[in-house]
Amino acid sequence: MTTDGYTIVDESTGDDLRLALHVEGKRSATAGASSDVVAQMQAQLGMSTEEIRSELKSALESLYRNELEKVAIDRVREDPPSSRRFVASYVFRDFRDITRGIVWYDLPNGTTGPDEVPALVRNKLRYDVHARLTAGDSGAEALLRALR
Repeated sequence: MTTDGYTIVDESTGDDLRLALHVEGKRSATAGASSDVVAQMQAQLGMSTEEIRSELKSALESLYRNELEKVAIDRVREDPPSSRRFVASYVFRDFRDITRGIVWYDLPNGTTGPDEVPALVRNKLRYDVHARLTAGDSGAEALLRALR
């Protein structure tokens, strides 16, 4: 996959996904999702392996253009419905390495996980869920803005 001065190389092995960004012939960054994460994203979010691979590629392209956020949360859903337990996928940028994964937040217990997911990601999901739940309540929205 060569585009405008960079190349993205698929270095996946088995069910682990790994893409590498090469700039001027040198490996510049990587993006990946372990086989366990791929399986969880398929089961809990209904994503295909190709969708995950495509999102890893997009994250590397955004990194190349210097547009990639440190943490991006998407596909937030309550699972199971009405449980107040939320699950989402995330992209986490740690310098030149990008990780795609799955994160959860149990609102009634105030817990997030899994533990191996960086705290920054778990906290971002917590904030995003609270923003979603308070949407339309001007007092709650003002409080969230103040806490930023």
